[in-house]
Amino acid sequence: MRMLDEATLYTVTITPGPGMGTKTSVGKTVYAERKSVTRAEWLAMNTAGMKADIMLIVNADDYDNQTEALYDGTRYRIIRSYQTGARGYVELTCEVIA
Repeated sequence: MRMLDEATLYTVTITPGPGMGTKTSVGKTVYAERKSVTRAEWLAMNTAGMKADIMLIVNADDYDNQTEALYDGTRYRIIRSYQTGARGYVELTCEVIA
């Protein structure tokens, strides 16, 4: 698989405090490949009240349960991760953060 694009995966933590607390994001830039969301995946997410916009493929070693991603200038929430076969890749299904 040729992963020529870059994506930044973010671990987001919210520290309790006055008001809404403090949101902290720590990013890690990785190589990724964009795939279209399949019809079945889109339907399953839509039924669950989510909107699957894109799927990113990253190396399993690069993914550490991050919750957000930045790809091509757009910030996404990672709503599902799936380890594919023995090749060491993870598919990240993402929706745009409004």
